Amino acid sequence: MRQTSSDEHIEQSITQEGFYVCDLLNASELEEVRKHIKELGFGLDIGRKFRISVTGESLERKAEIFEKLCPVFQTAADRFLQAYKIVRIVIFDKCPGGHRVQVHPHPNLIAKSQFRSLTIWVPTSDTSAKMGTLYMIGGSHNVCSYIRAYDDYDFAFEGLSMRMVKRYSTPMLLTAGQAVVFDDRCLHWSPPNRSSSVRTAIQLELIPSETDLTVYYRTNDQELAKYALQEKTYRLEALTKAKPDDLTPLGTQRQPKISYTNREFVSLMQRFQPEAKTRKNWAQRLMGR
Repeated sequence: MRQTSSDEHIEQSITQEGFYVCDLLNASELEEVRKHIKELGFGLDIGRKFRISVTGESLERKAEIFEKLCPVFQTAADRFLQAYKIVRIVIFDKCPGGHRVQVHPHPNLIAKSQFRSLTIWVPTSDTSAKMGTLYMIGGSHNVCSYIRAYDDYDFAFEGLSMRMVKRYSTPMLLTAGQAVVFDDRCLHWSPPNRSSSVRTAIQLELIPSETDLTVYYRTNDQELAKYALQEKTYRLEALTKAKPDDLTPLGTQRQPKISYTNREFVSLMQRFQPEAKTRKNWAQRLMGR
């Protein structure tokens, strides 16, 4: 697979665990991001439990979000990653009482298996489990190596018990300026926000600079269709589980729908996360503590 980072430690962590925690933003960059978030009207308790820019904002506002935040984040990402470009920026406000986000991987954004797409998750303040921080399931990118269609990328894990999921999860207890970089195949989720503060986080979606955006939608329970996307379209439109009418398929590919039982999930995780028996030490190692 094409190299993600020239840093051997980052490359090893993303390859083996599926994610890596880094000090993404320096003090001045963090201050700039916070200033833009405030200007864009995020980070406030607006009375709703959850707010997400990709579905809740106009095309003009989404363009403004990208225009203001991309320069600082692209500069920061270039320090850690090898020729990756940001294709979309999403702002999440999980307000007090904000609901849990179910366990899921991200959908495919590229077609060729020698490349990996990435997500960088960046909170704008220190995070805690009580605030509903992100949880990662190390090793799960090996489980999700199949093509993840946009309209059913989370289907395979809908039936899992959260008690089972938590057993293999590591909370991302990040300080402001830190971020988690993860392979889009890696399973992740977040609990409700039980604090009195808004948990604001930025999600950066990246693909290798030499690749094109490609997404999949399911044609039936046995087959997927592949579609090329312009980066601007992906950035501004809210792709949902309903396929946009103006997309023309490039071809089809056989892949039956996948669904895991608790027993099957445990069997897979025992294979790909053997250190789960020592969860505390394993989590501390991943977090660099």
